[in-house]
Amino acid sequence: MCLLIPTITNMRKSNATRQRHSNPNNLRTLPMSSSTIFSIPIALWNCQSAVNKADFITSISSHLGLSLLALTETWIRPEDTATLAALSTKFTFSHTPRLTGRGGGQLGSFLEELDVLLSSFPEDGTPLIVLGDFNIHLEKPQAADFHTLLASFDLKLVSTTATHKSGNKLDLIYTRYCSTDHSLVTPLHTSDHFLLTLNLNLPQNTTHTPPQVTFRRNLRSLSPYCLSSLVSSTLPPPDQLSALDTNNATDTLFSTLTSCLDNFCPLSTRPARATPSAPWLSDVLREHRSKLRGAERKWRKSKDPTDLGLYQSLLSSFSANISNAKTTYYHNKINNSSDSSKLFKTFSSLLNPPPPPPSSTLTADDFATFFINKTTTISGQFTNPQTNTHILAANTQTLPSFSLLSETEVSKLLLSSRPTTCPLDPIPTNLLQAISSSVVPALTHIINASLHTGTFPTAFKQARVTPLLKKPTLNPAHLENYRPVSLLPFVAQTLERVVFNQISSFLTNRSTKTCKSRF
Repeated sequence: MCLLIPTITNMRKSNATRQRHSNPNNLRTLPMSSSTIFSIPIALWNCQSAVNKADFITSISSHLGLSLLALTETWIRPEDTATLAALSTKFTFSHTPRLTGRGGGQLGSFLEELDVLLSSFPEDGTPLIVLGDFNIHLEKPQAADFHTLLASFDLKLVSTTATHKSGNKLDLIYTRYCSTDHSLVTPLHTSDHFLLTLNLNLPQNTTHTPPQVTFRRNLRSLSPYCLSSLVSSTLPPPDQLSALDTNNATDTLFSTLTSCLDNFCPLSTRPARATPSAPWLSDVLREHRSKLRGAERKWRKSKDPTDLGLYQSLLSSFSANISNAKTTYYHNKINNSSDSSKLFKTFSSLLNPPPPPPSSTLTADDFATFFINKTTTISGQFTNPQTNTHILAANTQTLPSFSLLSETEVSKLLLSSRPTTCPLDPIPTNLLQAISSSVVPALTHIINASLHTGTFPTAFKQARVTPLLKKPTLNPAHLENYRPVSLLPFVAQTLERVVFNQISSFLTNRSTKTCKSRF
């Protein structure tokens, strides 16, 4: 008797002989979002009086690279402008002091005022962040109305650990139409409340402007002797240089200086700083800051209380060193100042906050068009002068020509000038003075050729125009509140100084002779 038993045969080939091929039909295009996420670091801190902690607040803000720091309980009085000025040295500081009273009020009144405030913000998808020291214990029944109110406005609480040394969450952050990540609570030694830091993620269109960058050179390791030797060997010989006209000689000198500097210190780019570096920040403080950042990274990684204590100790000593360095800097600056206007400006910067920054809606083209139209309007108000044919020619003296300068006179003039540097200069002025022996022959030829031919070099006719507010109290959004300030190349100012000295000497001698003839 035979039974037919169904069987299943495995037809899979061995791995040694099986080959796999890609199938392009399985590829799918991933959907691309129409917007990207723009992340900014922000923080919240109940500083418990910012009056004596201004230096610490600015230091910790710069150390963490914060774009926004919200402070509560600053205790800054309306008449206290010095603290506002200290907090505004590197940041834009906005402050609304409480006019009357101190401390919180009834929870019911607060919820009514908060309801009115939140209702004033449109619900059109614009990101909203509400943060502060609410001093409300969220786990208690009394906070139910608070939860209900914020939930009705679609505000979500950012999850954090305890924000007070007693173990309570009193400092709260709520967001709408945006997200957060990398939240961190850091205990600081100067307040019972902890510092809350996080990244705020905001939707941004893909057509955003690229970040601003600055160009810099590392001049610390540059040897003026080596640069001077290279410039001397690169410039044309004196006989060839003297055959060039004023413009060609000027262009040759400028291009040679720039190319020689590029050989030793090429231009490099770095993200633009919102504010310049503090003048009291020395190399010792920079090294201390590097150690502080290392201790912070170690604590963030380990969460060890010992590492936290080391980080807080370094932070406390760094803040004290910053305050001492700042005090010493201004003490020496005030005591060594002999110019009353500069002394008044120093006191004004310490006692009054800086003016608001210019409006971002104003462009360089707006300023150029405004200043050109203003110049045209002013010049159109003048009428052509009438020619007087009855001018007496008695005692008439003229300046037939300018006197040519020697290399010694040009060198003395170059070294005695204040080393102001303009972005249009081929090299920094202090470096130009350091290598003056190699550039004086070429510079002497340019100045004498300009005086002899009456030609002002084309390269000297360019200026860097910077608009400045006429008064700090004026509205920075209005073009008419600005005045143009022109920065000229240093060599151009040197040539102007030569012409000014000779004309001034001629007019002085003429006035003296005229006065003597009248006696």
